Amino acid sequence: MIKNEYKSSILIHPGVHVKNIIEDMEIKQEEFAKRLGVAPKTVSEIVNGKANISNEMTQKLATMLGTSVGVWINLQKNYDEKILEQKIQDELAADEEVLALLDMNFFIKFLKIMETGLHKHEKIEFLRKYFEISSLQLLKSKDLLVNCRKSDCTPDEVKNIVPINAWVQTAINFGKELHTQPYNSTLLKSHVPEIRGMTKQEPAVFIPRLTDILKSCGVAFVVLPHLKNSKINGAVRWVSSQKAILAINARGAYADLFWFTLFHELKHVFQHKTKDTFLNYVSAGTLDAVNETLENEADEFSQYTLIPPAAYVDFILVNDFSKTAIVNFSNSINIHPGIIVGRLQHDGHLGFNQHLPLKEKYEIVA
Repeated sequence: MIKNEYKSSILIHPGVHVKNIIEDMEIKQEEFAKRLGVAPKTVSEIVNGKANISNEMTQKLATMLGTSVGVWINLQKNYDEKILEQKIQDELAADEEVLALLDMNFFIKFLKIMETGLHKHEKIEFLRKYFEISSLQLLKSKDLLVNCRKSDCTPDEVKNIVPINAWVQTAINFGKELHTQPYNSTLLKSHVPEIRGMTKQEPAVFIPRLTDILKSCGVAFVVLPHLKNSKINGAVRWVSSQKAILAINARGAYADLFWFTLFHELKHVFQHKTKDTFLNYVSAGTLDAVNETLENEADEFSQYTLIPPAAYVDFILVNDFSKTAIVNFSNSINIHPGIIVGRLQHDGHLGFNQHLPLKEKYEIVA
């Protein structure tokens, strides 16, 4: 006689019980399928653990074998729960590897958005929720937040891609909290001269004013510290057609890098490509830019806005790159001297170890 109750082991598929019943009945699967009134393939897939027991199959098995419907429902439910529990543990283990690529001081010490003393799984759960992703594994994808030609990356690139995605999503989260007026390109362009004039001010003076200007123009300005291995200087991300987030990595940034990055990203705002995310990062090989033309436009806008081309050419022709000459030139065009030094270093007129005292290093607390 066939028993009315069947108990499941931890990871035994319900199909095993069906298989045992068929063997006890001393018939073949094809005949068992006929007796159930289903296709032989259906029974085969269940017996081999390739298909779950459906509600319809539950009713047929209960009726045919004289068991309760609950027996088969519970067998399937218990199996599914065990499989899910195993999957959750496997995903946590995989996410631990990604977690190891993120410097927790960024979230705990600098941003103060994560509690201290959390164990690994608690940190993973916090970051999944904070980044609004189902798994930290997604941070390994190049095209998670940025438009790239390729979404896959090499193992060596993963150590940079993970922090980049984490930094960008953090900037997005901070930017969403800032209330801005609807985007106004004309108003923003009218403020460019004033923003340029801020290069000779201290961060404590220009940051509040710059933030207010950008908010009035539809741009949420976010300053974030450096996240280890992200190699990122700045980013622009549109959260709607009327609001952009412009983020700058300014912890320990030199004045020339800060202002070049800011104006580079401002150009991306003016381009108003609302479906794209633009990054300014140290290693050009880290990500594949979707539109190099837009990047070149942003570089030129930053260079020419900060240092007028004609004036720069005249200065270069004199061939005097002394500290005095640089300071005098910076005063004549009302720009921070460190920006002149950075440009001269970039163009090969100065070594990267020359006139470093002129390259003021900002300390901006996020």
